[in-house]
Amino acid sequence: MARERISMSRFRLLSHQRGRRCCVRALGLVFGLLLSLTASLRAQTLQGEVVDDRGRPVAYATIYVRETATGIVADEAGRFISHLGQGDYTGEFSALGYEKVVVPFTVTGDAAKDRLRVELREMAYALREVVVRAGAEDPAYAIMRRAIAHAPQHRYMVRSYTADVYIKGTVKTGKLPGIGSVNIDGRNVKLKTFSNKTFLLESHNEVRFTAPRRFDQRVLALSTTVPAELDDDDAAAAALTTNVYDPEIMGCVSPLAPGAFSYYRFRLDGVTHENGHVINKIYVTPRRNDSRLVDGWIYILDHTWSLQQVDLNIRRPGVTVSHRMVFHEVRKDVWMPTAYDTRIHLSVMGIKADGRYYSSVRYRNVVANEASTTVYIPPLPTAPAARPSLTKRQAKARRKLEELAAKEELTTRDAYRMAQLMQQVSEDEQRGTDLERQPRDSMVHITRDSLALLRDTAYWQAVRTQPLQPDETVSYQRRDSFRAVVRSEQARDSVRRRSWVWWLGTGLVGETVRFSPSVSFGYEGLRGAVPEYNFVDGFWIGQRLMFSYRRPDSRRSLQITPAAYYATARRAFIGQLDATFRYNPLRHGELTLTASDATVDYAGEYATARLINALSSLLFAENASRLYRRQTVGLTHRIDVAHGLRLSAGLHVERRSALANATSYSVFGGRPAPNVPGDPNDPPMPSHTAWIADVRVTYTPRRPYSVRFGEKFYAETPRPTFMLRYRGGLPIGGGEAADFTMFSASVVQTVRVGLFGRFFYGVEGGFFPTARRVYRPDRRHFAASPLHVSDRPMSATFQLLDPYAQSADDRWLQAHLTYSSDYLLLKQLPVLQSALFNEALHVHALLRPRFNHIEAGYSLGLDDVGRLGVFVGWENGRYRSVGFTVSLPLLNQNH
Repeated sequence: MARERISMSRFRLLSHQRGRRCCVRALGLVFGLLLSLTASLRAQTLQGEVVDDRGRPVAYATIYVRETATGIVADEAGRFISHLGQGDYTGEFSALGYEKVVVPFTVTGDAAKDRLRVELREMAYALREVVVRAGAEDPAYAIMRRAIAHAPQHRYMVRSYTADVYIKGTVKTGKLPGIGSVNIDGRNVKLKTFSNKTFLLESHNEVRFTAPRRFDQRVLALSTTVPAELDDDDAAAAALTTNVYDPEIMGCVSPLAPGAFSYYRFRLDGVTHENGHVINKIYVTPRRNDSRLVDGWIYILDHTWSLQQVDLNIRRPGVTVSHRMVFHEVRKDVWMPTAYDTRIHLSVMGIKADGRYYSSVRYRNVVANEASTTVYIPPLPTAPAARPSLTKRQAKARRKLEELAAKEELTTRDAYRMAQLMQQVSEDEQRGTDLERQPRDSMVHITRDSLALLRDTAYWQAVRTQPLQPDETVSYQRRDSFRAVVRSEQARDSVRRRSWVWWLGTGLVGETVRFSPSVSFGYEGLRGAVPEYNFVDGFWIGQRLMFSYRRPDSRRSLQITPAAYYATARRAFIGQLDATFRYNPLRHGELTLTASDATVDYAGEYATARLINALSSLLFAENASRLYRRQTVGLTHRIDVAHGLRLSAGLHVERRSALANATSYSVFGGRPAPNVPGDPNDPPMPSHTAWIADVRVTYTPRRPYSVRFGEKFYAETPRPTFMLRYRGGLPIGGGEAADFTMFSASVVQTVRVGLFGRFFYGVEGGFFPTARRVYRPDRRHFAASPLHVSDRPMSATFQLLDPYAQSADDRWLQAHLTYSSDYLLLKQLPVLQSALFNEALHVHALLRPRFNHIEAGYSLGLDDVGRLGVFVGWENGRYRSVGFTVSLPLLNQNH
């Protein structure tokens, strides 16, 4: 068997991009996508060019110097620069579609002699000698099975390295829209100021990597023509990391991911031989026109099943990214990426820009994780001596891996199983039982040389591996004058902010004023002066204010939100006050005091959105909400008592009284329904007092999280979330006080089904063990959409249920099932595959004593924005109704 070669793409693309909020978010996107690195060499300068057999330049050819393990990317004219000491070297010259050429050369120190011209010939790929039968699969699939199975092996192959990299990124803007502006340091700069400009970024760093995810980046030099005012010191340490062997690359499914055959087609375009290696050229095409899939070519080495080259395209609405990465054997049996070439084209809403970045990498001190067998088991991290070398789980995985690796031919199932086992063992060793997920920027530790921004022209000439293009030279020459234009625009905007137009706009939409980094005050302006209309109150006229104080040293904060309104029809004042004190951000500690005298819905937290009810009432006299007056004072405390286990406990005292409609005005006429929940013939709710205790415990097992700025943030997880709830009315305050006890339990979970599908289920059951005095607000209501328009997710909301008539005061069981897919029915059509919406099938059921309700439906839309659906409902086994519904969760901040 051929000796196991080590291949690796764990080289992370690091960039000291000084937070580029360029002329427009478009430029920020381009520089954000320009994955960057650095270089450091000062010696003799070798200049060269790469041409074809007709003498024409070979644009963006790659050069690799074996003796120094240095990769270089030529410019569009095929020109390159290499900084080497005097001596003899061997260069490998290659480009897409051309045969690789190995050329020995000598650096003498004489600038006139140290010039190199290399000629490349077009490559002729040969096909493997295979017997092709009708219906037989392409030979590429057998190669890809091996490559997918070994991807985790290559991902964790290198233990440490040091790399010097030179990176050059260029962004060229076209004509930008005349309207619109960009906020820079609190002042607006017109978008067209950045039209038809070239922006240049050069970086020169030293990067040290230590497994599993430690990067130390020393910024030796940084030069840019982006205006200094656009720099963001908070983002100066921003860094991007990528690994082509990861299941996901740049937000897309990798062709080397387990399950890749479900998303991609593969075709063997040819085979070539280089330095004793067999290289397979494989064309990758997505099975669907989806922005999360890539297309292009990958080049895979036989026997090692590692990458020799990658040339992939990412296509998203308005953005196309082409990424090329070339690998070389930087030391015996160690393959690493040595040159990067990324091209970006942006065309969004009249904003056009093109970006390109090149990087030249030189490796030093590469230390690999040596494996004694052909099956790679990731090394154990440093640990106490008492720890065994392999756990039972790892030993079992290793035996299975060796068994699979011994097969001459792998099935797709075998390949996926090998990848999963390698990934499983790797994650066990890299993560252990730690649930904390480090954000990408926390993996990189950056220091800046004190002279990084002061390097002179001679310095850059000594480290560049590409000559500057004429427009890049002009960009440097005009840098100061352009920055002056930006500052002038900012000054004009400062004057505009003191004009009556600015004050008028602020009065209309409101504003948040920061008196200091810790103190702020806000108001809603005329936009929030009339937030409500209903037939009980009429219009609410008033204002909501916001005061906020945050202690930067302790991460504690206090937010007070008072509101006062006048109800025009009821001729009464409405007052609300919320005060929330947040403490212990690692445990999400929160203490909330509420006090109010206002009208609220009998359905409580499951009521129809007040904005939707207001518009429906005002326009069409369709009032879905049933309101009563509630005067209340309450206190609620929430905290994570353990990881993933959250406790919420509250006590409220309420004075409740029934109300009737005080107006019937609507724009298009109509007669509103009486303000009585359920049967209109039911007697009104008597005035009474209620002491309500509410305790909820929610638990999500092994929920991953990250810590940023001293605060804990939970990540999405496929694991279920459980909740236990107690709600009770305490018999305090006389014979009319609410007196009941309610218990419920629920579980919800969302599980991904491949890349394109998701399955959601939610089940809840509960009962009232005691129900001496249960008033309408105390009953268990269910999320519904009586107006056929809701701000709740369609996946957990009844669309055809009467929310008041079917509220429970005994026992209940509800269930919600939703299967959503990006390609379910309509999107199977090729013409619709690039559309952004998805489709879903829903089933909702409610069971109560002597009553059951079941509904099923189909919907399409965007989950977090809006959906349109059609549903059919049955009650007690008989058809009840059919209806179209609209869900707008974008309107609901809680969802």
